[in-house]
Amino acid sequence: MPYSASSHLEIPARPWRHVDAQRWATARPPWWLRPVWPALLLVTAAVAAMALTPDAVCSAQAPCGEQWFDATGTMLILPYLVALFALPEVAVVTAPLLVLYSADPGEWAGGAGEKIAVAVVIVALCWGWSAGAARLLARRRQRVLIREAAGGLTALAPVPGDFSPRQRGLIRVVAAALMCAAGAGVITSVVVDDRAIDREARSSAVRDVPVVAYSFDDLTLTVRLPDGRRHTFDVGGDYRGVGSVRVLLHRQSVRLASEPYGDHFVRQALGLGLAGLGLIAGVSGLLARRRAVALSEAEVPVLGVLVRQHIDGAEVFASDDTACQWPVLSYATRKNISGSLSPATAYGALCEGGILVVVRPGDRDDDRCDEVALSPIHPPVPRFSAPRASTDPPVNHGPASRRSRREAEHGRAREALVLAVSARMTPTAAPVRWRAGPGARWVAVALLLPMAAVNASFVWASSWWSLPVALTSTVMCLNGLRLLATWGITADAKGLHIRCLWSRPESVPWNVVGAARYTSAGELSIRRNDVPKEVRIGVVGWPFMERRLHRPGRAAEAAAEITAMVRDPRLRPTAGL
Repeated sequence: MPYSASSHLEIPARPWRHVDAQRWATARPPWWLRPVWPALLLVTAAVAAMALTPDAVCSAQAPCGEQWFDATGTMLILPYLVALFALPEVAVVTAPLLVLYSADPGEWAGGAGEKIAVAVVIVALCWGWSAGAARLLARRRQRVLIREAAGGLTALAPVPGDFSPRQRGLIRVVAAALMCAAGAGVITSVVVDDRAIDREARSSAVRDVPVVAYSFDDLTLTVRLPDGRRHTFDVGGDYRGVGSVRVLLHRQSVRLASEPYGDHFVRQALGLGLAGLGLIAGVSGLLARRRAVALSEAEVPVLGVLVRQHIDGAEVFASDDTACQWPVLSYATRKNISGSLSPATAYGALCEGGILVVVRPGDRDDDRCDEVALSPIHPPVPRFSAPRASTDPPVNHGPASRRSRREAEHGRAREALVLAVSARMTPTAAPVRWRAGPGARWVAVALLLPMAAVNASFVWASSWWSLPVALTSTVMCLNGLRLLATWGITADAKGLHIRCLWSRPESVPWNVVGAARYTSAGELSIRRNDVPKEVRIGVVGWPFMERRLHRPGRAAEAAAEITAMVRDPRLRPTAGL
């Protein structure tokens, strides 16, 4: 529903002082309880444990089955790792289950090396549980500190008229339903195949046949059938020293009695992995919807802050940090007014991972707001702050992560490129065009040939079920190469016109263009001011190589020149297409 700017801007909000912001920032967990460390230890130990686990000994008397319990416990690690970074609420519940699964002595069939690796897995899981619990406790502490800083002042947060809190997280819920349905379908196909094999085995002829060859490296077993033919099986067990095996003969099919179901590991892992990731996405979407609804329907603490916008979003500072020395938190915004600093009102029980509403006054003395942003809260990333001049102790944000430093460096380089192209650009009448260069096209062609060879060999060497996997990967690779080689943007007097091979052209008028953004991952997008979304063109460059060569790519130049045209309308073309 539409909001009233005047009513919300006139709410008596208590200023968020630097000392209160410092207490809020230091409530974060210490560096050794960040999720990246237990995640790295868990992945390393899990890989080592699987490598040191001996192959199963399969026989006709004790055949090796699908082992759903072991597969489920192993594949639960993947959604746990995702939850460790994105949903500590789920990680603290999943970690004890994985500890119970890993601590079963009956699963330790190897020697001392496997036992040590499993012990390290348990240590990593306990460390991850501690990290998740510490993050939840820190969030609770931050919410208490915000209420104390607000001095008991609460108010209903304004919600943008084009945003429905009950629809927040809807895309994640839909994606979760699709992933769970796909996972259930794959798991069902494995179970149906196993039941068909069981029915076939009851009417099969049982024969003991000699073993001709066994390859431990390739995991293949070759036998001589009763009619003299040789047949090779892909096996998962250990058949060293075995002279004969029992086979099941049914018409043209031949199966090992010790491994009647064959190798369904890929389908099994794919189904369980999709189901686990679907559950994580569903819980994430439901939590996002719950937080948005709670923020919009109940009174929340309100604070007076300073907000400064930059090319990637906005940063929040304490109300008395007028020099913008220490950003407290950051959030995404539709506007792009680089360097703009203004007082604002922040609504919400602020904590990392939560959401807030920021209301900023307009430039004119009227009763409207220039911006109302409802956005998730992220840790601060220093970008274009000036050197600190005062002697006050800094806010302890903890050591910056490598990714944060890389993003900050990329942001500074991008802003410097915008200033450089703004200085050399001159007004022009003809439309300005940006498109992929010949280097990107040659790279796309060079990557296309090995990709086709790999997928063709994968289909040739595997079963029928590998065809959908190969087709999906081929389509994804072709889509990425298509964007890399055929993207193009044209600017004229009306706005930006975006085109790409096999895509519908899209036009964005100048009055709604916020900025062009070229991320550190090489993705180019156009931010719009009228809707809460971006026009994503795709990954069209390699910022890593561009930094090493000290030469910006065509996508980086396009983003910088478009941003310069947004900030200075005199640089825009005056003629149409």
